[in-house]
Amino acid sequence: MEKVRQLVTRMEVWGTGLLLLVVAGLWLAVAVSGGDAVRVVLPDVLAAPSAVHWLGADDLGRDVLARLAGGVRVSLLVGLAVLAITVAIGVPLGLVAGWYGGWADKVILKVTEVVLSFPGLLLALALAALLGGGMATVMLALGVLGWVGFCRLTRVQVQKLRQLAFLEAAQLAGVPTWKTWLRHVLPNCAAPLVVEALLVVAGSMVAEAGLSFLGLGLPPELPSLGGMLRDGTRLLLVAPLLVVYPAVVLIGLTVGVNMVAEGLRRRVAGGNEGAA
Repeated sequence: MEKVRQLVTRMEVWGTGLLLLVVAGLWLAVAVSGGDAVRVVLPDVLAAPSAVHWLGADDLGRDVLARLAGGVRVSLLVGLAVLAITVAIGVPLGLVAGWYGGWADKVILKVTEVVLSFPGLLLALALAALLGGGMATVMLALGVLGWVGFCRLTRVQVQKLRQLAFLEAAQLAGVPTWKTWLRHVLPNCAAPLVVEALLVVAGSMVAEAGLSFLGLGLPPELPSLGGMLRDGTRLLLVAPLLVVYPAVVLIGLTVGVNMVAEGLRRRVAGGNEGAA
C-alpha cells in the first residue's frame, strides 16, 4: 500500500500521464476523425464542433483538432532539436571548463556571461528576424542561446567529481581523458543534466510558440500552437475557442514536462541527501 501511495504522489508519474493524455490523445483522435491540418475548406469556415470536425474549423475551414495535433508535433520536434543543439554545445564546453580549469575555464565563463547579459527571447527574435522565419531558424536561434545552462551545470558537476579517488586512479593508470569523461564523468553527471534537459524542452516549446505568435516561426499554413493563438486572437469575440484550444494544449505540454522535471529533481536531491 505504501508503494502505491508513493507512486501516486510522484510528480513525474502525473507529469508523464498528462503528457500522454495530451500527445497520444490528440494523435489518436485525429487518426479516428481523419481531419486534415492544412486543407482549406471554405464552406466549413468557423464550423462548430461536429462529427466531421470534432473541435470545429478555423477561419479557413481547416480542422482544429488536426492542427492542434500538428502543433504538438512541431512543439516536440523543436524542443528535442533545441535540446540536441544545447547539449552538443554546452556539455563539451562545461567538461573542458570544469576539468582543466585555468584560462580555459575563465574564457568559457566570460562567454557564458556575455550570452546571459542579453535577454534570451529578444535575442532569439533578432536572430529569427535576421535569418528569416522557418522551423530551422527557430531551432538554431533557440539552440545557440540555450547552451549556457548545460555548460554551467556540467562545469559545476565536473569540478565536484574532479578530485575523487577513482578519477585520479584512472588518470594515473593512463586512461585517455575522453574515455574518462565518457565512462566515469558523464554518467555521474547524468541525473542533474536530465532534469536540465526537460526544462530546456519545456522552455523551447514556449519560446517557439512565442516566435510563431509574433510571425517569426513557422509559415502560416503549417500548424503551430503559437500560430493558432495568433490567428485566434483576431476572432476572439467571434470564436474564442480558437484561442482556448491551443492555449490549453500548450499549458498541458509545458506543465507535464515541468512536473516530470520537478519529480526527477526531488528524487535526485533525495538521493544526494541519502548519500550524504
